[in-house]
Amino acid sequence: MPMSPTLLLGASLLVTVAERVPELTIEPLCQAAAVQTAGPREDVDICIRSETEAKEKLSQDWGSFTSADRTSCANLARLGGGSTYTHLLTCLEIARDARQMRRAGPAPEGDMPAMR
Repeated sequence: MPMSPTLLLGASLLVTVAERVPELTIEPLCQAAAVQTAGPREDVDICIRSETEAKEKLSQDWGSFTSADRTSCANLARLGGGSTYTHLLTCLEIARDARQMRRAGPAPEGDMPAMR
């Protein structure tokens, strides 16, 4: 059964997303954050510098995350257009760490702090 053009296009977009770090527009978000906190222009510069560092880390570590996680987190980052490289990196790290915890199995009872 031949695939529809829509399915083919969707599949090619998923592959493209998973192959490289997506381009996110961070400047408006950094400016909005500074306005919300009544911060000075330096806050915008710090935010942009922090996001640039997060993007560089993502570029270095991108291949260490699973394709499914890269695609899922990149799609979440683009949803609504209000995400940052820090959010994307956090999403990927949480997905990776959760997978590792599931593989390790349940922790022995003595390793978990008691809840009161």
